[in-house]
Amino acid sequence: MAAEPRRIERIKPGPVCLPSRAAVRIDGPLEFRIDIVGRDNLYDDLIMDHIKNVRNCRALDDANHEASGSNPLCGDELTVCLRIAMGKVEDIAFQCACCGISMASASIMTESLRGMPITDARAALRAFVTMLNSHVDPPPRNTDAGQRAILATVIEFPVRTRCAALPWITLEAALDNRASISSWRP
Repeated sequence: MAAEPRRIERIKPGPVCLPSRAAVRIDGPLEFRIDIVGRDNLYDDLIMDHIKNVRNCRALDDANHEASGSNPLCGDELTVCLRIAMGKVEDIAFQCACCGISMASASIMTESLRGMPITDARAALRAFVTMLNSHVDPPPRNTDAGQRAILATVIEFPVRTRCAALPWITLEAALDNRASISSWRP
């Protein structure tokens, strides 16, 4: 016997973003039934904390490196600003009009990289983007809790990979003095 769906929502027809484990059934001419059979919450508690209590989402007036990034498939727009002094990330901030995963990923990124030497920050961002793109499961033991939470979300919902990677590739553009980057590559 099939298990009952955990959550049922009624929505009006139109463009809809669905988790990867969703079944859509037409109930009538004006409504769809969406049965989410995955976990009860789309994001874990750590991700939700970074969405509800975002860190470092602010202007950085004395930034000496800045880049803007976009994910046209999701509509995310994000700017990363850094103040680099004596070879270290002295301060880092971001501003965005983006989805929750991009916001949480940027929040986690800024917390983990502040005060880090530039060479270490570059290595950390490359390693994390590689893990995101390859859906590493389980992540290495030295991966911080925030990054593990982002990776878990991307493994369960691969369509969110570009959203999660956007802050990190935008940071790389800022470090390289490139003004903008897009997460969409044909």
